[in-house]
Amino acid sequence: ASEPFAYLNALQIEPNVLTAYSKTKYAYRPVPFDGTEDVPVNTLLKWENGDGVSVHDLYLDRDFNDVDTGSASCEIFANDIAASSNTGYDPFGALGFLMLDTAYYWRVDEDNTYAGEVWGFTTCPNSVVDNFNKTYGASIPNRLKDTWKDYYTQSAPVTRAQIDDVVDPNEDGPKAMSFWYSNQSSPYYSEARATLGSGSGKLNIDSDWLGMGAQTLTIRFYGTSTNDANEQMYVALKDNMAVVATIPLPDNQQIREEEWHEWNIPLKNFVDDNNVDLSNVVQIVIGFGDGAPAGANDGIDDIVYFDNIQIYATRCALVERSAAFARLDFAPSGAVSGDCVIDYQEIDMMSGYWLARDMVVATENPGDTNLVVYYSMNEGDSNKVYSRPDFDNPDACDIRFTGTFYNSVAESNVGTSWAAEGAPGIGEDSSVYFDGSEGTRLQCGTTYGDLDLGIGARSENGDVNAITLSVWVKWLGPRYWDSYLLSKGSGILGKRGGWDDESVVWTLWTCGCPDGVWGIGNYPAAHPDRPDVGSPTGSLNPFIGQWIHLAVTYPNPPTATDANAQARLYLNGGPIRSGPYTFANGYDPNIFLSIGETMDQNAWPMAPESFYGYIDEVRIYDRVLGPNEIGYLADPTPDDGVLWVPIPSGAEIYPLDPENNQGNNVVNFEDFAMLVKEWLTEEMFPR
Repeated sequence: ASEPFAYLNALQIEPNVLTAYSKTKYAYRPVPFDGTEDVPVNTLLKWENGDGVSVHDLYLDRDFNDVDTGSASCEIFANDIAASSNTGYDPFGALGFLMLDTAYYWRVDEDNTYAGEVWGFTTCPNSVVDNFNKTYGASIPNRLKDTWKDYYTQSAPVTRAQIDDVVDPNEDGPKAMSFWYSNQSSPYYSEARATLGSGSGKLNIDSDWLGMGAQTLTIRFYGTSTNDANEQMYVALKDNMAVVATIPLPDNQQIREEEWHEWNIPLKNFVDDNNVDLSNVVQIVIGFGDGAPAGANDGIDDIVYFDNIQIYATRCALVERSAAFARLDFAPSGAVSGDCVIDYQEIDMMSGYWLARDMVVATENPGDTNLVVYYSMNEGDSNKVYSRPDFDNPDACDIRFTGTFYNSVAESNVGTSWAAEGAPGIGEDSSVYFDGSEGTRLQCGTTYGDLDLGIGARSENGDVNAITLSVWVKWLGPRYWDSYLLSKGSGILGKRGGWDDESVVWTLWTCGCPDGVWGIGNYPAAHPDRPDVGSPTGSLNPFIGQWIHLAVTYPNPPTATDANAQARLYLNGGPIRSGPYTFANGYDPNIFLSIGETMDQNAWPMAPESFYGYIDEVRIYDRVLGPNEIGYLADPTPDDGVLWVPIPSGAEIYPLDPENNQGNNVVNFEDFAMLVKEWLTEEMFPR
């Protein structure tokens, strides 16, 4: 501080040298920055002016050499750009757009003298038609229905397209367009039409889709189970000459499915249908019906949600791959695995499962021996579940262990609710759904002190130190919609009343990361971010949105057959990981059992470690079940006495029909050879 120029002295630089610095005459600080990828096609080009310049020349082209040499063919603005008005320049006019998925080069010369350096950027492969996340208000002219205009001509109801909230982490934000349709009267169809262009009540996208290089129109939609599938859903495009082409949804039953679907329509289909001019698209239409009268009960209060309407250049569309290619394209893993190219990721995943084999397990009913609690979750109503520890007397409930729906608002069905689906086989027709919000759980134990499972860490207390946890889950994936929740673990079962060893018994949970890891842990004694004994990375990812069976066994104290007290993890009846484990140091028998959480409500009512998905058939034993007994609990058809446990990875690709070779499949050089044959093969859409 006493020698402010000491660093300059050390470099033998005199302080007054700094006064010789002068501002540059060259253009600098470009936007988009040099090398930027995924630049929107409607971007404006901006830069910082050179010092004291009066005019600029702007060059832009897909050819680096033409820009570098200042070819006249790529000079889009010459001398007429005033230095004082540099607020961004649209290279192709007020409504113009660049081409999709294309590399561009540009430079700016100042005062016809100072030739700038060449900068580059690459445009996005897609352009948004409407993602419904912009601010649609309640007043004219900013309402959604002023952009997506209702062309349903019956007298009532007037509004057929309006905004609604659909919370789904797989979508780009929480908002979607809800579309009600009812075709009871003439003209027997319902439509919402939007006009392309700029200004109020229009979609801000250029009409020249051909010039943009677009090849596909993609629409995401979400159905309702009560919808009438006889009312055909369709999309139409209209050009500037009023030519209209209409494309029907190929599988109209999808409008009855309560999940997001991706509909990819090759734009050439609109040309083939009625020769629409894709260089001048002026309107997009979404509709239902065919102009024929609907049945007496058809089309009444039907609703479909729409989101993320976009146009694409050739792209990776997983749902459009051929079945043969999708079998090879199994990495990265996920609910729908792959990335449309066969590369090192498949090899890496195959190496992780090298020589893994499938299994055929002779199952054995574990019965109710040492069954401490059993929640069948077949009640299907009210806000409680009951423990039935006696298979022979399914109505004999232990009311001390009653589980109550709970979340951060109140004991209600807001975050925790009944679902009209259950685990396959014994799960019957109901389960409990957890929406992943903070505080969501089933809290088991009617009174503090009731729920002493007799399973703990201190043998001097008379506790039985062996355990089997068995549960069916349908995991809906990481909670991407909230970065805070995404960073937290997601509890399945837990006996935890705090943060220290004295307040934890065990927890069964997925890690606080999007890696698809699950296991048993003493949160947070050893690993606060993931289970102590966890599954292989990505083991849950192939099963997102599917029912699977998870089980953990742990013998303690060590036995002659298990001297290291190994905790063992089972996925769908097959062992996938084992490792040394101990219960936490302390054990409070009064800690509530949480389902769908790691933490009980007394310790943290607003705990963020909530499960996202469905849970069914919860069993806890105070003994170690054998592999055959685990296989019985994991079997969707337990009465046949046999369970096939497939290899939990897509890396087993030879033979192509593994179910016909149950017990004989293995990840080996036959699978590797199939990958090598298709090495670096891509399958983009449209093909």
